[in-house]
Amino acid sequence: MNNDQKTYGNKYEETIYDPLTDKFLTKADFEALVEKDPGQTIVAFIPARKEWMSYWLTIPHMTVAGDSTVGVGTDGELLPWDADYAQYAGHPRTAGAHARTLRMGREQGVPLMFSLAQLSYWSALHLGDAGLEAMKERGRVQVGKIADLTLFDPKTVTDHATYKAGENGLPSTGIPYVIINGTITVKDSKVLPVKAGQPIRYPVEPEGRFQPVSVAKWINQRTILSAPYAPMPDDTGAGHELKE
Repeated sequence: MNNDQKTYGNKYEETIYDPLTDKFLTKADFEALVEKDPGQTIVAFIPARKEWMSYWLTIPHMTVAGDSTVGVGTDGELLPWDADYAQYAGHPRTAGAHARTLRMGREQGVPLMFSLAQLSYWSALHLGDAGLEAMKERGRVQVGKIADLTLFDPKTVTDHATYKAGENGLPSTGIPYVIINGTITVKDSKVLPVKAGQPIRYPVEPEGRFQPVSVAKWINQRTILSAPYAPMPDDTGAGHELKE
């Protein structure tokens, strides 16, 4: 953090956040917390990323992932299916990433269909193109496709989850119905005790598809190598140097 202050201008009061007290810490606060409870979770913000968000929302084929994790409580134990939302102690993106995308797109004038493509179609398209057959049946509303549908109000849908303790898992609103595989799983904004999801996997094959990747191999295959750069001579990661 000291290097960040000197190099990037980051400040404790804008970067190091304590979710239990709901405040940013000064350097003295942070050092005291490390001394008192070195295992406590804190959140490190990167202020510069905030201005990037509007650009991400307008990039074709950029997809949104909620990085959803299992329901873990403040004690680190798994939560039961019917646990209170306030008990969840994970990352707020698990609860609010998609609704936040819709809200921010609405606020910035991004076409709704473009945001929907980022949230559904392009993910399905990319995975389908990679050979995942089940994703070719998803990602758009069409006769003969899997009925995975989210019904929402584009004028009001919004996220509520934050980093503050007790608010990590607050549900988004403006989404009254969710249908998975043709089965209603959210009705009148209430999550039903229904597990309608299906596993999506590549088919079992005699031989795996894993191919080792190195820095050199990736650069040689994926980038345009022209002056002043020299191509990688081997697959070791060395040799990509500026020409004299």
